[in-house]
Amino acid sequence: SPLVDLKKLIRLYISSTQVSDLSPLGALGNLTLLSLNSTQVSDLSPLGNLRKLSLLDLNSTQVIKTDEIIQALDEENGKVIALTVSGKIIALSYE
Repeated sequence: SPLVDLKKLIRLYISSTQVSDLSPLGALGNLTLLSLNSTQVSDLSPLGNLRKLSLLDLNSTQVIKTDEIIQALDEENGKVIALTVSGKIIALSYE
């Protein structure tokens, strides 16, 4: 994937695309914002190493287990500021 070489990328908007596999994003350790709005994404496990991620937009995605998302992001990152699902901010925490 062309994204693998973009190691300095800090914001990525993949909204309204056919993306379903986030595996190529696992190497983008500098990402702070990721918008997956209106995509086919259902598995967030490739994001586990994104320790700088602070805003994750999951509106209109296939992700349904929000409690697990919040727990996984808190355990891995401890820095998630906002998580949006179905148009609402469902997790808000501070560093």
